[in-house]
Amino acid sequence: MNHPYKSFESTVLWSSIEKGIRDLIDNNDLELNTPIEYVVGYLCEALAKNNQ
Repeated sequence: MNHPYKSFESTVLWSSIEKGIRDLIDNNDLELNTPIEYVVGYLCEALAKNNQ
């Protein structure tokens, strides 16, 4: 899927956040209405900006 966060997709940060979100979804602790790529990407970008 095309999204503005492609630069993060191959990072450890992306895979860690995506796994955490998928675990929450699988446990029925979280329900997403937005494509997961946008949620993961947003969080990666926010964390990257915060670490600068």
